[in-house]
Amino acid sequence: MTVEPTLAMRLQFLVRVVRKECQHLSTTDQRLFASAFTSEQAALGDKPSAAMDNLDRAERLGFIQSADEWMTMRKLRNQMVHEYVEDPAILTSALQTAHAYVPTLIAAAKQMTAEIERRVWA
Repeated sequence: MTVEPTLAMRLQFLVRVVRKECQHLSTTDQRLFASAFTSEQAALGDKPSAAMDNLDRAERLGFIQSADEWMTMRKLRNQMVHEYVEDPAILTSALQTAHAYVPTLIAAAKQMTAEIERRVWA
């Protein structure tokens, strides 16, 4: 596949950023969950239809296993980021649920970056 040089540079940048974000996610996740995460620790510390269309397409292309699971992850992310959870028990539960999704996020990112590399640099 021939790709315009400007697009190739943008895709190379995207791949580098995604890989760095995966590493940051893994590092943070490992640090936070090196031991059991507790309520005490928690105390310290797009339009849905458009998103669903994109997720459905990603699922059809085989980049993700389940669009519904990704909507669940998206809602969880929005809850943790935008609702400023103050109840340590709710925050603990949300963080533990998010922790379980880390492998799914990293696997999808790796699959997508590999596909970019395959199509652009093969």
